[in-house]
Amino acid sequence: MAGETLEQLDPNYFLDYAAFTGAVRHYASQTLEEAFKADPNPARRRLHLVNLIKEEYAAYEDAGAILNAFLEWREGKVGVPFASLLAYKPGDVALVAMFESHKIASSDQLYAALGLDTWIPGEWVEWFPVPQPTSRTLAP
Repeated sequence: MAGETLEQLDPNYFLDYAAFTGAVRHYASQTLEEAFKADPNPARRRLHLVNLIKEEYAAYEDAGAILNAFLEWREGKVGVPFASLLAYKPGDVALVAMFESHKIASSDQLYAALGLDTWIPGEWVEWFPVPQPTSRTLAP
């Protein structure tokens, strides 16, 4: 029963994170950056900066947790990636340590470990053809 529930939540969670939570984090970061630029008070500017850094750090931490979830899923440690996120605690995902635990030392190894080549449908190039360069050249 729990596995079935996680299977139902899994795609919805990742879609929601990409579409909504990511947008909220981006909006909050931009708002804090603008507040920092506009605020003449040095004490408040420091607070805006600290909150901006905190928001950016949380986004990196989320990305690390999501990478870790998909890596654990690919390794067969969890049935669905969402199961890995349920055990996640803030601060658990330091990218260097997480990559070391999965024996990943390069972007090519990360690509292979995630099996990203299987994530792209074979018809992708037909759906989204690569634009051909024009014969015009740019002036120096």
